[in-house]
Amino acid sequence: MKIISLCPSNTELCTYLGIEDQLIAIDDYSDWPETIQHLPKVGPDLSIDIDHVESLKPDLVLASLSVPGMEKNIGG
Repeated sequence: MKIISLCPSNTELCTYLGIEDQLIAIDDYSDWPETIQHLPKVGPDLSIDIDHVESLKPDLVLASLSVPGMEKNIGG
């Protein structure tokens, strides 16, 4: 599965769950663990480059609606 994480807490959860190897891109603020820093960055959490996300053809995109303003990334 190809996963993109749009917030640091989700990136860290992927690591804790042992699926870090399925991450294909992360948001600009995901800075842990060091082993994922080579992945493409798709922008800061409140200004995600949706075209870049789509171009990577992920199977799953992890966002967090508990981050105020995150909904604008998926809204129209």
